[in-house]
Amino acid sequence: MLSSILTLTLAAGILVVSHQSQILETFQQGGVTIVCVFDERDITEGAFMGVEGVGKYGYP
Repeated sequence: MLSSILTLTLAAGILVVSHQSQILETFQQGGVTIVCVFDERDITEGAFMGVEGVGKYGYP
């Protein structure tokens, strides 16, 4: 599992930053929408497959 930090939005429209190990269960239950990952590349496997990595745009 990647050790990336994820940015996600909750149903109430609140922006949250979380480590993926802390949000996996809530994500799998449909309780959050992952909008990006603070990594240099997109996630290509696992539960967060398809989430864009914003490191390629210069974000940490």
